[in-house]
Amino acid sequence: MKGKFPWLLLVIVCTIVCSENILAQSRYSIVISEIMADPTPQIGLPNAEWIELRNASSTAINLQGFRLQKPGSTASGAMPSLLLAPDSCVVVCTASQVAGLSVFGRTISVTSFPSLSNDADELMLLAPNGSVMHAVSYSSSWYNNAVKADGGWTLEMIDVKNACTGTGNWTASTDAKGGTPGAINSTNKVNADSHAPRLLYAAASNVLVAQLVFDETMDSSRLATSSNYQISNGINVITATPVAPFFNRVNLLLSAPLMGNTIYTVDANNVTDCSGNAVNNNFSRVKLGSFSTADSNDVVVNEILFNP
Repeated sequence: MKGKFPWLLLVIVCTIVCSENILAQSRYSIVISEIMADPTPQIGLPNAEWIELRNASSTAINLQGFRLQKPGSTASGAMPSLLLAPDSCVVVCTASQVAGLSVFGRTISVTSFPSLSNDADELMLLAPNGSVMHAVSYSSSWYNNAVKADGGWTLEMIDVKNACTGTGNWTASTDAKGGTPGAINSTNKVNADSHAPRLLYAAASNVLVAQLVFDETMDSSRLATSSNYQISNGINVITATPVAPFFNRVNLLLSAPLMGNTIYTVDANNVTDCSGNAVNNNFSRVKLGSFSTADSNDVVVNEILFNP
């Protein structure tokens, strides 16, 4: 029996590590739950930009190797090893701000922490393998308060179990300090998503690729199912590729080129948002056409205001 124990221990260790690694790759298991993009004028927190991460899963996850990135920019340095328990959080900032923010809760730093725009910006949390764990595209309108939007207050996620929803699940902190770094958000409550997504429009990237655009983040596995789309005139969808990081777009590779001077219809069925709401039946069909090079007099000047 003694010779079997090392193998048993190895199996146990491998099971724990592998399970933790699988969970770490699950989208929305770790989410960006609070954002301090405009720390001035100071209310009661350090004059520093920071974000808060929360474990929205039921299992502890190691943040080692996670990164922050703004689309089109270089990713931050990797996060250090830190086991984040379920429903616990950590503040992430630059090294120079760790001491000031650690007073309020657990804090770690990354090199090249992305600079956050006051008015609007996009931020992604990347898993060690580079996959998108969570992405936020915020704007000052999310504060729902003109005074707080002017600075000193954080944006808080209302319901971390509904992390893929945008503006309807974020608002200004109500805490007297201006935010709740390292603690439960002051606006925390159940905020379930019951909104049925809509297919907004389709556009041809070229004669063999069409992109569909929805009004919210969708379930990427449903978006990636090519049989969920029907196009008129006998055109089939060969592959469907969801577009990261917000997954509100999908690129369709077509079986035949789109013809000029032809209007096609595109139907999206059996697709849902990331909360499981099916696409609105009244907004599941759009028109699609191929572009062509303009010829002489195709576009004309038809009105002139010469004396305003």
